[in-house]
Amino acid sequence: MGVCENRTVSATIVRDRRQTTVPADIADRLQIEPGDQIDWQMSGDGAVVRKLVPTASHRSGHLIKDSATGLLYFDVPLSYEEMESAALSANLDRGQ
Repeated sequence: MGVCENRTVSATIVRDRRQTTVPADIADRLQIEPGDQIDWQMSGDGAVVRKLVPTASHRSGHLIKDSATGLLYFDVPLSYEEMESAALSANLDRGQ
């Protein structure tokens, strides 16, 4: 294999079956976990990668804390009623 131009810290190698590893910093930022689906789209001479969000029929309403900002958010778009129910459940689960 030859030397590639402009290799970044997040660069990975594509293996025989076109598999690659998602760099830890990218996986952490996008909160990619084993089993998650990733979407690849062409953009100019490169590609854009994004984590797919479960559809409404797969809503879990899990409260997630962003490790970079400390902000709390739900893992999927929810209605006010769904957010309230999930937040109350989270408090009950913690014994509060």
